[in-house]
Amino acid sequence: MKSTHNKEKFEIDCSRDELVILNNALNNIPQAVGANEFTTLIGATKEEVDAILAKIAKALRRGEHDES
Repeated sequence: MKSTHNKEKFEIDCSRDELVILNNALNNIPQAVGANEFTTLIGATKEEVDAILAKIAKALRRGEHDES
C-alpha cells in the first residue's frame, strides 16, 4: 500500500486484498460495538462509514470488470 497527499486530499494505492480488508473491517464494526460507541470509536457517523463502504464496493466492482 502506498499513499500520497497534499493539504486537502489523500490518495491510497492498494491491492484488491488490502481494499477487501478495509471493507470487511468497516463493515463489521457495527456488530462489534454498540451504536453509542460507534461514533466515538470510529470518529465518524454510521452514515459516513456507509458512504465510504459504498465507494469501496464500487471500486471493487470496477476492479472485477477490469479483470474480465
